[in-house]
Amino acid sequence: MFKKFSSNSAWTLKAFRIIWSSQSIAMIGIAIHNIALPIIAIHLLHASAIEVSLISTARYLPNLLFSISIGSFVDRSDRKFIAIYAELTRFILVLSIPILYTFYFINIPFLILIAFLIGIARIFFELSLSSLFPIVIPPDKRLSANANLQVISSVGEISGPGVAGFIINIIGATSSLLINAATFFLSAIFIAKLPIEAKDRKSNISNQKESFFDGFHELLSRPVLMGIILVGAISNFAFMAVQSVYFIITLKLFGFNTLIASSLLIFSGIGSLVGNISARWLHNFFSVKFLMLFSIILMIIGSIIMLFARGPIWITSTLISIGYFLWGLCLGLFNIYSATYRQKIVPPEVMGKLVGAARTLIYGVMPLGALSGGLIVDFFGSRYVFLFNCLINSISLVILYFSLRKVDKILL
Repeated sequence: MFKKFSSNSAWTLKAFRIIWSSQSIAMIGIAIHNIALPIIAIHLLHASAIEVSLISTARYLPNLLFSISIGSFVDRSDRKFIAIYAELTRFILVLSIPILYTFYFINIPFLILIAFLIGIARIFFELSLSSLFPIVIPPDKRLSANANLQVISSVGEISGPGVAGFIINIIGATSSLLINAATFFLSAIFIAKLPIEAKDRKSNISNQKESFFDGFHELLSRPVLMGIILVGAISNFAFMAVQSVYFIITLKLFGFNTLIASSLLIFSGIGSLVGNISARWLHNFFSVKFLMLFSIILMIIGSIIMLFARGPIWITSTLISIGYFLWGLCLGLFNIYSATYRQKIVPPEVMGKLVGAARTLIYGVMPLGALSGGLIVDFFGSRYVFLFNCLINSISLVILYFSLRKVDKILL
């Protein structure tokens, strides 16, 4: 006999299965996209470290500029409609890169512009989906749903880099973006099937006129959540300082080829997958406060290991793999606990603008981190970016400790 799903399993919900399917098919494409753009810039356009970091900056700059206003717009709009058309927009934008490359109309400013527009579409999609999530997923199934979504995210991270490196070596970086474009199109088809009745859309659409700062007001009224969001922002800042120049470091400093460099990113996905799978199990033995603090400590340890990466390629690649594994493990644990806690204490009618404010902090600092990484590599050297990451994450650990000290227990 096959084992039935438990009563609190999200797999019993049709809406969750549709969301899961949409995210599953998009994750591989996103992983390919994240690798293909810097490879195009480095190998085809001979970009410098700062130019490569500017592409990452452009991808995340819309979070700083538009998250709050888009969040308020999403709260007053049909979220399902927005999610569908945001995916179709990303499909067109990504598809434009290989098409225009065929006619030799591609350069660094063009890649920066496309990355910026993709970033805007991503905000519309993710904010609309995060607002739909608590509507279609009941509270008792959200921990299961978040864990399963994080698992598929990790699977995408695990398989994506290896697949991307292989495809880029076989058919080229620009052609690999055709796969990415197709995943956005299929994701839109899945979202179109999401079962949300008209009465549910209407009752959950806010008709109030919110000010630009209402999202921050909602966030500041929840001090513990504010501290968690701030830690996420600081960690993302430190992460992007390294990630934006990852291929500059691995290809030029360590001497890896494209396949090796992209394959090492698999270990971040493996770590995230381990964190996602073990999150519910660990919650049975340890407090959420301890697990969140422990996750940041893991990220600091990973940074220290990569700081001392040197020597033969097999030693360097091993140390980079361990460092990225610990980073992924940190993100897998921290993201699940923070997302589930947010969904527990924030009502659906204000979720859009609160998440918009949170995104402004969490993702808004990422372009600054990306630019910092490029400047550090160009002016000080590649290894200093790992030291920078370690110091910044140490600050986030202190902030998280004092934020969580205000509560006796965090219940999920």
